[in-house]
Amino acid sequence: MKLKLNPRGTVGAVLMAAVAALVFHGGNTAVHAAPNSTATTTTFATIENNSTVPATTIENNSTASNSTTGSTTITTTTTTTTMPASSASMSTTHHHHHHGGNPTITAEVVGQLPSNRSDTAVATAFGEFQIDRQGPTYNHLIFITGGCNARQSWFGDGPFPGYYCTSITNNVVAFDPMNETVVAQWDAPVPRYRHVAAVVHGHLFLIGGRDLNDAPVTSVDVLNLNNFSWSTISGSLAISDHAAFVLRDSAAVYFVGGYDSAYTAQTAMYKWEPVTVNNGVPRLVDTFEPEQVAGGDLSVARGDLSVAVVNNTVYAVGGFTHYNNFTAPLNVCCVVRPKSLKERKGERE
Repeated sequence: MKLKLNPRGTVGAVLMAAVAALVFHGGNTAVHAAPNSTATTTTFATIENNSTVPATTIENNSTASNSTTGSTTITTTTTTTTMPASSASMSTTHHHHHHGGNPTITAEVVGQLPSNRSDTAVATAFGEFQIDRQGPTYNHLIFITGGCNARQSWFGDGPFPGYYCTSITNNVVAFDPMNETVVAQWDAPVPRYRHVAAVVHGHLFLIGGRDLNDAPVTSVDVLNLNNFSWSTISGSLAISDHAAFVLRDSAAVYFVGGYDSAYTAQTAMYKWEPVTVNNGVPRLVDTFEPEQVAGGDLSVARGDLSVAVVNNTVYAVGGFTHYNNFTAPLNVCCVVRPKSLKERKGERE
């Protein structure tokens, strides 16, 4: 996000100078930070068929990944929550039945990125990946893509005066979570930040976001995870600061919310199937033409939101909206449930 006093309010930057790993010890979830500091954790929820979505994301950067077929009708309901004041040390207890004591989750620094980052997009891929023909095979890779890699500066001209990023990167990093190391990096065709990333059918897709001139990036950059070559899919949809996810048994990437080129917050949910299969042979589509999902609109227009998926139920949390001139974050949690899942559970509309 481009830290704006107007219209998007005063927001602190998150510079991701290191990759943090979550170490699972047992049943309590604990996040610890020194006094007067901020602790941030990111956890990944596996959906199915090699796909993951972050259960918690930094800023609005969401990730999604892989699966197979299906059209979906989606309905939404909304709940609002009041969060307690934050503190330097926070812990949340989950009451589960475990053998062997009370587990905790802690964060530790395990590696450095090539540069400081904020407003990146992260996607996780499962499978067997060999980046170098003579090198090792990786079963999991986390891709950290693009982002702002410099200090913010004040720009008072134009329709949206505020603090803007002075440099963005096209750098894409592959992080091996098993060995907790950065194993490769590439340059994507276009620098971007405030975008989303997704892995589908063995391809990494970078969707939306903005360039250094604050113009929306409408093309989609694609990294083939079989030969690690780049290609670009043209498009016309202008969107940034949105959130992406996938559903089980679906080959589509979904994304929701965000801002258009004029910073009008959006409610629409979109579905895009980037790969077609003919006679068993997958092929990338030629253009980025997502379709709007009927019944999938958010109840409150917003960007800078986060999403999580559990059992094909999508939770869209927080964000900013133009309705209050971006002066305060939202405490709205919108629950989006595919109709097909309701029917399997014997529920009715």
